[in-house]
Amino acid sequence: MVWRPLRRNQGLSVQETVTGTATSASLPQYAQGYTAPLNLISVTSDNLAASATGLGGATSVVDGLTVSHVFGGSAAKGSRSGISSNLTLTAATGNSGEPVTNAFYNGMGATVRMSSADGGTVGTPRGYASGVFSQVQLQAAATNWATVFAWGEGDLVVSSGASVTNKLGFEILLATGDAVQGSNMDAAVLIGDTGSVGWTTLFEVGFPPGQGGRFPLDATNGQVMWFPQSGSAKNGINFSNVTFSNCAMQTLNNCIGNSTLAVGSTGLIGVGTVFQATAATNDNLTVKGHQAAAAGPTIACLNGVGSVIEPCEIQAAPLIVTNGGLLVSSSGNDPGVGNITASGNITANGVFKAGSNSGVSCGTGVFNPATSVVSNGIITHC
Repeated sequence: MVWRPLRRNQGLSVQETVTGTATSASLPQYAQGYTAPLNLISVTSDNLAASATGLGGATSVVDGLTVSHVFGGSAAKGSRSGISSNLTLTAATGNSGEPVTNAFYNGMGATVRMSSADGGTVGTPRGYASGVFSQVQLQAAATNWATVFAWGEGDLVVSSGASVTNKLGFEILLATGDAVQGSNMDAAVLIGDTGSVGWTTLFEVGFPPGQGGRFPLDATNGQVMWFPQSGSAKNGINFSNVTFSNCAMQTLNNCIGNSTLAVGSTGLIGVGTVFQATAATNDNLTVKGHQAAAAGPTIACLNGVGSVIEPCEIQAAPLIVTNGGLLVSSSGNDPGVGNITASGNITANGVFKAGSNSGVSCGTGVFNPATSVVSNGIITHC
């Protein structure tokens, strides 16, 4: 280790060259191993009273290491970092025979381990533990800033000629030994709000048009979300506690609303004018109404109040009524199984049939009650 003397505009400078074999394991670092630090700040015991009430603040923190960097002024130029880490690999290591977990290279690492309760009880939990805590604040005088990041920016580059098996922007992993779910919240990602304005977008994919970058999905194989493993779950997306003023889910021409489904530019279930549902080749299209007893029609073809009355048509196919009757009426009374009831006229281009008997049309002056034949309620001979 070489300690360099202080020069103007330069603080402590430590330069090291290390070779040989690491000595016995030092501080516990990860669940599967230990760390051998080249430079060490070790706080072996901390029983310091740092009460928020005693210090006059809302919270108080005792830091193992603090870097305080205050900057600003017309002569200050360039970016700033409170703490910066540069880790560079220049040649292959000897890790080819090591466990996979012994070839992790991290710019910064943080491990937090709790081995005791912290005064909480059932119903009144206490204690928060996090690997990394970040806080960014724009105060009242900080106006016209371009961007603020609550967590930070991660730039990932795999240069031409390089190769990698797994390329990930962000990973959240439940590690070996995890066995208990949260009793209140149990989520891989939580987006909350204790402020007053709320977010306009929780997940934004890509920059707005004209503001740089390209569409971030591969045009051929890109997917917004994918589950490579098969499994079971209760729900996909649960919006049961949310009311949407427009669409719960929207694509280029489709909209799923609170109680409607719009399909295509002219198709709409719930509110609209035209909807087309097409069955697959040699398959049936089934429309089901109420699955239990309910008042009113199970399937209704209705005209809205004040709308132009248009017919409900069945084209190029027969209408088959099974275990029911056909009612043409304004009263809505049940005609009974197998019956046709009409309060108006019934007009047909063909003939009426009852069983195997066909009805006939008797012209004016042709009908003779003496010679007419009525079978199953229809006239079969004039």
